[in-house]
Amino acid sequence: MLENHPIFQMDDFQRKLEWLRRKVDKTLADRIQDAIIQKIAIDPVRATKRIKAESLKPQRVLRVGDWRLFFLYCAECRREGYVARWNCPNCSEIPDAGLVLCDIEKRGDAYE
Repeated sequence: MLENHPIFQMDDFQRKLEWLRRKVDKTLADRIQDAIIQKIAIDPVRATKRIKAESLKPQRVLRVGDWRLFFLYCAECRREGYVARWNCPNCSEIPDAGLVLCDIEKRGDAYE
């Protein structure tokens, strides 16, 4: 049985999710929150893909409609030496099993 991974957020993530809820599409924001709980928190490796672009490594991405949800899996970030690049808030207090939600972007803008 898989366990839930603890979820943390970058500073702007919650603001962006609330912006989506108020200005873009409430049901989209709900779908994103459901995806976080039902997919990412349960099995982040199987539910998502690793980003190949060097500037975005070691982030993972989950597709939710035309939107992309970017996050870091702390175990991968630490193992691969990207801690200084991402400078997550409270990094030392987040367990290796933790996931840090970074950003939500429309598909066309996501990988620029």
